[in-house]
Amino acid sequence: MRHFLLVLLLAGTLPAADWRLFRSGNIDVVTDGKDAVARQALNSLDQVRYLTARWLAKTEVDAVLGVRMVVSTGVPPRPWFLCRDGYLASGLAPVTLRGYATLLLEGNAQRLPAFAEDGMLDVLAQLSADGPRITLGVPAQPTKTWAGMFYLLTSEDYAGRMRVFLSNLQQDAPIDTASRNSLGKPWAEIEKEMDAYWTARRFQPAQLSGAPIAPERQYRERPMDQADAARHAADAKRGTPPPVAELAEDARPESKNAVALVAAGDAEPSTRIAREMFERAAELAPRWAEPHVKLAALESDLARRIPRLKKALTLRPRDALLWETLAEAQTQGQLFNDAAVSYRNAERAAATEEERASIERRRREYEQSKLDLVAAAKKKEAEEKARELEQLKNEALARVRAAEAKANAQLQASAPKSNASGAAPVNWDQLNGGKQPDGKLEGKIERVDCVGNQTRISVRAGTKLVRLNAEPSRLVLAGAGEMKLACGIQRPAREATIEYFVGADAKAGTAGEAARIEFRN
Repeated sequence: MRHFLLVLLLAGTLPAADWRLFRSGNIDVVTDGKDAVARQALNSLDQVRYLTARWLAKTEVDAVLGVRMVVSTGVPPRPWFLCRDGYLASGLAPVTLRGYATLLLEGNAQRLPAFAEDGMLDVLAQLSADGPRITLGVPAQPTKTWAGMFYLLTSEDYAGRMRVFLSNLQQDAPIDTASRNSLGKPWAEIEKEMDAYWTARRFQPAQLSGAPIAPERQYRERPMDQADAARHAADAKRGTPPPVAELAEDARPESKNAVALVAAGDAEPSTRIAREMFERAAELAPRWAEPHVKLAALESDLARRIPRLKKALTLRPRDALLWETLAEAQTQGQLFNDAAVSYRNAERAAATEEERASIERRRREYEQSKLDLVAAAKKKEAEEKARELEQLKNEALARVRAAEAKANAQLQASAPKSNASGAAPVNWDQLNGGKQPDGKLEGKIERVDCVGNQTRISVRAGTKLVRLNAEPSRLVLAGAGEMKLACGIQRPAREATIEYFVGADAKAGTAGEAARIEFRN
């Protein structure tokens, strides 16, 4: 019912017509006029395809999606745009011929230098065909870019070599190298010849042999749904795609319309459903990059987003902006070498020198940001290592302090207590079997080492360092200050008089065993 109403609405803008369809490969021509005119349009598009493949040294070329041209007196010429299920244009004119050649380049060639790409497109825009005979005409207002490529593509000296020349340029060969290898001369000499041709302004159409096409026999009329034809004609006359709501019927799960699925997926609020639509579109149109671009945009995880962008770029390598998008994602993922390659590819894919210069500037900014990111990453790593080391040191110190505290507690628990005057009531008979200390020294206690059940005291007597063993249960502490020996380095060193039992131990490096310590501070 909706289709019927649409046809009624169109009746007010387009005359009632008998629409017919002619097809060659993925090119459709829809007409309500003379069959000969439609066949001529289809022949011209086919010959553009043939010449493009020949000049690019390809076996064949095609647009990544189907193309449809409306030929009708009621529809003015319109350039190509993405419509219901592929690319749509109207009228056989230089703008539509050039636009179709652009679609072929976008889907089948690496970026060429601007003079070569623009010049070739300008030459193909002036193509007309009569079966296998091609005429490359002269534009009403010739340009120097058109003239230079017209000269190279049609002259007897260079026409047969241009496929090699353009193939070398696609492989990113320096232009002088490509010129010497294929045209047999330095590029500076070729440029002089092109300039001379432009200055002379004696332009004449060129005749070429094209694909062996017999339009009357090969381009047969096919059945055409009149409602579909009316919709295509209305779209062409309007020059814009229909509203997304109108495409919803063609975006169901069983749909075979990749364009409708992508359009509907863009408007779908559910990420899950949108992802399913884009996946389906990618299956239906395996040479079309757009579903993969959309899928990449849905991915927040760089590990999934980057492969999607790479897949899209294998299908659309001439998209400088898409290369930059990949480079930015790789930079975020700290894939710096990959990002540098992507930025170089973005520069190579730039359509103009201005765009290339802009990308180069952003690449330089990236290089600086990469250095900043690397420096920040190294600083963060160093800080984390320093924190780990500090934590290990603190843990080790805590264990030492715990051991010292335990040893000090044992030392204090077993040491005899001093009286109020500081003189300890020593019973040497009980402590040391009646033996009296026979050594004495004065100095500063610098260190107390507590190892297991053993205690060792280091005393600085003048310039000499004396080490004494000590048994806490037999050691008497007296004098001023705190009556204890803390394990470890003494801060500050404590001045004391030490009485000890002489008995050198060479292996331990001690002079004897401390019996009594009288602190003086």
